[in-house]
This record gives sequence, structure tokens and C-alpha cells, in this order.
Amino acid sequence: MADPLAFAGGLAATGFRALALTGTVVAAGAVAFARLVAPRAGIAPAAEVPLARLGAAGAFLVAIGAPFRVWTQASAFALEPAETWSYVPRVLGTTWGVGATAQTIAALALAFGLRRAVRRAGSDAATGGPAGARRDVPGRALTVAGTLGLIVTPAMMGHAIADERSTGLAVALDVTHVAAASAWLGALVPLAMIARTGERAVTAALIRAFHRPAMVAAVAVVLTGVGTTLMRVPTLGDLLHSTYGAVLLVKVALVAMALGFGAMHYRSGERAAASGAPVWRTLLAEVAVAAGIVLVTAVLTGTESRAGA
Repeated sequence: MADPLAFAGGLAATGFRALALTGTVVAAGAVAFARLVAPRAGIAPAAEVPLARLGAAGAFLVAIGAPFRVWTQASAFALEPAETWSYVPRVLGTTWGVGATAQTIAALALAFGLRRAVRRAGSDAATGGPAGARRDVPGRALTVAGTLGLIVTPAMMGHAIADERSTGLAVALDVTHVAAASAWLGALVPLAMIARTGERAVTAALIRAFHRPAMVAAVAVVLTGVGTTLMRVPTLGDLLHSTYGAVLLVKVALVAMALGFGAMHYRSGERAAASGAPVWRTLLAEVAVAAGIVLVTAVLTGTESRAGA
């Protein structure tokens, strides 16, 4: 197999793409955890501030990396380094550039929306009121819009938008894939962080509450991944004899490992947490596998799916 990074646009482009994907999955995963898991476990108010801070950190990661992604994209077109600046406006005028701009705006909106949640919680604590006593409509609007933007914009910057035959379906599959990956893999990050604190009852309740959303999200990840592959790889030869196919097989192997960890936690995670076992260690291992999936995806989304590429 040829060097996958060369086919994915080089080390810099792949690295900044991985940074954006990591930030997206962490930020949207924190929001999903706050909406789908924490309330089911009965710890929503107590988890609001750490989850908001985690989500804001992920969103800022996306925003901070955006200028570097644009610069890297422009430098790929420039014949000489000195010409890179002149290509920046051209890059921003492409569909990719519009997506990058929208992604940055969405990341900033989400970050500021979540920061408002942190400040509101601090104000409630200072006044002696219950957490979330004052409804912050602008902050929630920013959070919802920013999360949706982060989930949608990757489709504008990869293979999905370039599919001339079935653009709508390709974009829908990509958006669903990112949303489901965030709700599953991204939500693992706060779960592992909270489990690390060693609070048995809280960890057990969170693992129990995490099971159903994670299972639905994992199924969606697999199904949309299969659908995307069928659309993107026209023949078996393209799958078996291309760099894209080789990288895809690595991703499939990592997803299988993550599913294995999930099955283990489904069977015994809650019981182990309740007994005081250090379940955070296997959760952290699952997070490490999830990070590997994101890194491989960063390579995959920049790689052509044709044989010989």
C-alpha cells in the first residue's frame, strides 16, 4: 500500500483535518451526553458545568484549527510558497471554503453558547438558586445552532458533496454518520472522565443510561458507513486494490474493537462500577480506540476511492 498520508493531502492537511474531526466529535458528544445520558442518570444539573466546558473546548479546537486548514488548502494550489496568500480567497470561494467558514462560525457559536451556560450556572450558585433556574434562550439557541452546524459542515468539505450522482443521499448519510459517531464515540469522553472520579453510584447510573443511546448510535454508524462505502466504492476492485480500501479496513477493525468494548461494558460495566472496580480504565481504552477511529477517518476523508489511488 502506498503512503496513505500522501493520498490524503499530506501530513499537515491530515493533521488539521483530524484536529477538526476530534473537536467536532468531542463538542457534539458532550452536548449529546448532556441531553441524552445525564438526565436519564439523574445528574443533569451537577454535570452541566463540566460538560459545557468540555464541549466548549472541543468547539474552540475546531475554530482554532480553521485558519491553518485554509492555509494548508491554499498552499496545495500555490506553485510557490509566496503565492499561498493569493490563493486563500480562491479557496474560501469554493464549496470547501464555504464549508470551512460555516464550520468555524458554528464552532464559535457553540463555544459561546456553552460558555454562557457555565456563567449562568456560576450566577445561579452565587445567588443560591438551583442550577439552570434561569432559562438562557440566546445561549441555548447558540448551542443548538452550533451543534447542528458542526454536524452538517463536514459533509460540505469531503466526498459527500462531491458525489454528483446522489449528492443529497451522500450528504444525508455523512451528516447522520457524524451525528451518530458523536453520540457514541464522543459521549464516551465525558463518561470516562466522570468514571475516573471513582463515584460508584454515579458511574453505574451513567453506564446504565449510556447503553441505549450508544447502541442506537453505534447501529447508525455502521449502517451509514456501509451505505457510504457502497456509494463511494463502485467496484470490489476499488475496495481491494486502493489506498482508500486499505484505510477503510483499518477503520472497520477499530470500529469492531469499539463495539467489543461496548458489548463488554453493556454486560458487566454497571455491575463493575457499582462494586468499585476501576471501570474507567476500560472506558479510557475505548476512548483511545475512538481516537484511533477519528484519526483514520481524517485520512479516509481525504483519500480518493478509486483503484490505483
